[in-house]
Amino acid sequence: MPVLDHLGVTIDDLSRATARFDPIMTALGFTRHDADRSVSWYRDDEAELILFPAREPGTGPHRHGRVGWQHLAFAAGSRAEVDRLHAIARAAGWTVVREPKEYPRFTDRYYASFVEDDDGIRIEFMHNPPAPAVPPGAEWTAALDGPVPDDVARLLASVPEWFGRPEANADYIRAAATDETWTVRDAGGAVVGVTLVRRHLPHVAEIHLTVVDRAAHGRGVGTAMMAAIEADARGRGVRLLEVKTLGASHPDPGYARTRRFYERTGFLALEETGLWGEDSPCLIMVKPLA
Repeated sequence: MPVLDHLGVTIDDLSRATARFDPIMTALGFTRHDADRSVSWYRDDEAELILFPAREPGTGPHRHGRVGWQHLAFAAGSRAEVDRLHAIARAAGWTVVREPKEYPRFTDRYYASFVEDDDGIRIEFMHNPPAPAVPPGAEWTAALDGPVPDDVARLLASVPEWFGRPEANADYIRAAATDETWTVRDAGGAVVGVTLVRRHLPHVAEIHLTVVDRAAHGRGVGTAMMAAIEADARGRGVRLLEVKTLGASHPDPGYARTRRFYERTGFLALEETGLWGEDSPCLIMVKPLA
């Protein structure tokens, strides 16, 4: 049984607040119960939410940040579910405080939105999946693998702010069927990171794509792949690693993180070009191995 049995919320107008809460609670799978002077929603193994009318009507609304209510967070099973609940709340008359977005100050996986009703009651819809498990005492291991285009499609979809262009994603998925493929897998064998490598000349290896499952960001998956590819390249006599990414003249914050990642692994910026068009400056980065 849950430790938190029920949560009571005082509101100014019971009918109006019920109309705000009911679509959300119903979407979350709760059952509504109407009593004489309260409305509640319950679900097996979950705390009950109860609305009570104020004893002194007109004393609201609550102001966020004052002593008392802060906010209530509802966990969603996916980012898409956060978006769905957010849309339901808007349609029910809630005021948007923050649209759905990432909150990297919490974790690299945290995605949430915030809404508030007329009484100043603020709620959050959030998705924060657990980080993939690494075998106890072990670190990520990257290895040369066979083609995994379905996994590439899944990983690309997990990070749309980096890979949000369907036509480019389709090219990457096609490339994953033929390009040299390096992967990192979790303890259950699921692919959590993929790097595609191309070899245009004997002395150069190009990192064509690196993508890591959002749930594994910041945990060393990309670093493990770069280390394994570099060790393999040295063994083959490769003298230069190359990667192309979005240049610093574009303000995208995600790709600023990408450039910092490559810089930390030893890549140097060589030249920003118009290879991808005026709106997508292409930065060529290289890492000498000799």
